[in-house]
Amino acid sequence: MKVGDNVDLYIVRHGESLGNTGESHSVDPELSPLGHKQAERLACRLEKIHFDAIISSPFIRAVQTAEKTAKLKNMNVEIFPLLFEVGTEAGYEGMGLSELQKIYPRISMFSDGNEYPLSLTVEDADATYIRAKEAIDRIKKRFGEDANVVLFAHGTFNNYLTNAAINVQVRDDFNFCQENTGLTCIRFVKDNGKDKTKIEFANDYCHLFCNF
Repeated sequence: MKVGDNVDLYIVRHGESLGNTGESHSVDPELSPLGHKQAERLACRLEKIHFDAIISSPFIRAVQTAEKTAKLKNMNVEIFPLLFEVGTEAGYEGMGLSELQKIYPRISMFSDGNEYPLSLTVEDADATYIRAKEAIDRIKKRFGEDANVVLFAHGTFNNYLTNAAINVQVRDDFNFCQENTGLTCIRFVKDNGKDKTKIEFANDYCHLFCNF
């Protein structure tokens, strides 16, 4: 078995934030009341899916969304700085790990034997795409066969993640959009000895309208 074979990667955009509603101009806004409800409905959908890890951007809106699922599943949330939203100012850390742990004690850093600073350097679109590729590669290398991993991140960066997963450069005239708590499932599989990537579904937010 090759490391990273048969990994199902679930990519989630955070719930509606106070930034989305225009009530906050903070770089790191919290979820709105509706965003909390969206995150709860998503958690109910994901409750019965086995996950080997729940991984989140360091931004509070992503952490709050991930925490709803983690609480139902009695799991930890791992903070992965490579999932920061596009356009995050170089050196900006958000609340920081210690402050997040005061709110959610079971939060920890993503652990794969590498050191991750809690901020980004200056990057253009090409560098963001490379960051997305690195995030996927690091996750695939950490997990083995038949692993399920869910990432909680951001609309624009999730477009980069999806493009990076299928080895297609991001274009200005096309994107994989994600609504708040939209869910995308990407499968990395071995098929007759060949590595293949399959998009099972994209931007699925039926949990906002259905009961699970």
